Amino acid sequence: MAKGEKAKKGASIADVVPTPAHMALSQLCQVGMMKHVVSTNLDGLHVRSGVPIDMLSELHGNAFKRNCLNCLKYYFMTPEMQKSKDSKMKELRETFKKNSCPDCKSPLHGTGVGFGSNLPQDEWNKAKNASEGCDLALVLGTSMRVAPACNLPEKSYKNKGHLVICNLQKTPYDKYASLVIHAQTDLVMQLLFKELNLDIPQMTPILLPPLKYTL
Repeated sequence: MAKGEKAKKGASIADVVPTPAHMALSQLCQVGMMKHVVSTNLDGLHVRSGVPIDMLSELHGNAFKRNCLNCLKYYFMTPEMQKSKDSKMKELRETFKKNSCPDCKSPLHGTGVGFGSNLPQDEWNKAKNASEGCDLALVLGTSMRVAPACNLPEKSYKNKGHLVICNLQKTPYDKYASLVIHAQTDLVMQLLFKELNLDIPQMTPILLPPLKYTL
């Protein structure tokens, strides 16, 4: 959810949908202007917006994702997949209902990461490698106070890359940024896309098959 936007009373995480900022990031990935997205949210909105899995690091997990720790497969079941009439999605719904890997019969595990717990190594490796190699780190809607995720942008500006921060409040990293914008992320991304002469797409359902971890 974009910074500054209040959740509706009684709404569940399944009721939340990608904002224009989420869809804008997905589009930048699709057109080759963004190489990687790092998220510390559990809401799974970057997956649902269409950010390619290999271009996404969800450091604190995904509420709609479960892992098999035995055969290293992972399964998604987003709200859109729950409603889909696709036969493969029906099989996946059954997998989630049984909470058992159909290949090895091992139990599936949620991916949420609690405070004090280790981050998933594969997600961290992707985020770290992308941060070290980027020439521009764009930070959107975060206070940048939760380590180690908040340290990732350092890898960009210490390698002579640029850091741009968009957040309603000040962050501890503002002094290192080439540009700081105190505004809502949706508005900023809409203005950016106008300058780029690009359209922010509407959300379309993303149906994801079981995938294999790359460690």
